[in-house]
Amino acid sequence: MKKIPSIPAMIIAVVSALVIACAIAGCSSSHTPTQTADTFLKAIQNADTESASKVYSGSIDVGELSGFGSAASTSSSGSTDEASESTQLGQETLEALYSKIRSFTYEVSDEKIDGDKATVDVKITAYDLGGVISDFYSSYMQKALTLAFAGASDDQLTMLAEKELSSAIDNAEMGKEKTVQLTMTKKDGTWMVDDLSGQEDFTDALLGGLISTTKQYNDIYSSGSGK
Repeated sequence: MKKIPSIPAMIIAVVSALVIACAIAGCSSSHTPTQTADTFLKAIQNADTESASKVYSGSIDVGELSGFGSAASTSSSGSTDEASESTQLGQETLEALYSKIRSFTYEVSDEKIDGDKATVDVKITAYDLGGVISDFYSSYMQKALTLAFAGASDDQLTMLAEKELSSAIDNAEMGKEKTVQLTMTKKDGTWMVDDLSGQEDFTDALLGGLISTTKQYNDIYSSGSGK
């Protein structure tokens, strides 16, 4: 039987890189931890990548975003050269997903300052993308198994996956809430958001549970209980 594409896994790296990259760019100096958090989160919403990082202490290799960039180029030019796993989803599907991600709202509260260290709580309300993954698996796996046993090609299975994922994204509902904490350090008079590398709670909140839900399904299928 042909291997069924793990579509959610394909988008995690692309989307996570986009979220953090847009967060660290386009930020202006802020005077308080609350203002820094507001600047930081608005940069994600606006995808403002024109300015240099101002309030984020981490770093990211912009080369990690090349997969998304090449997808846009491929889509506009009509070329099919060097199609990667991340671009197999289709540019329109990725753009629809990213639009949902950027539509989150937030509330910053409970600012606490201790010398040059500070924390703020951020209540994030996002599209339930974890629910998107659940809906995707529910609709896709049954159809894919039927097609696979009937001798469907990898291209046919990928096309089915894209169609089902696109439908699940279109039907996503706003309302996934999670409160996370941002930590900051004051550097040269400016509050800077600490490096978020490895801090999945923040990214998962922005992605509406996408990461945690995908991990749950990966654990199920890797253990063999989902076969």
